Amino acid sequence: MNATKILKSAGLRPSDSMFSVNNEDMMERLLEFIRKWDMSIQFRKISKEDWEILFFSYTDSIIDYHLENNHQERGAFLSNENMLKNTD
Repeated sequence: MNATKILKSAGLRPSDSMFSVNNEDMMERLLEFIRKWDMSIQFRKISKEDWEILFFSYTDSIIDYHLENNHQERGAFLSNENMLKNTD
């Protein structure tokens, strides 16, 4: 899995930022979380709009959760559980 390739295939610019984290940084953190929890997600099935929703959820989680133990990544995935279930 390559963060830049996934973002570009969805029509998102890796260098775009939400708050102080750019898309590529968020994607790298989310990919690390996906690998850690051995999640099965079909990236090509996630639209640009859904990626943006996931990234906004991630930035919301930055405000709501501390950095330890993947709380931000968990918050983003839990907020979008239904959308992500449709990628299996």
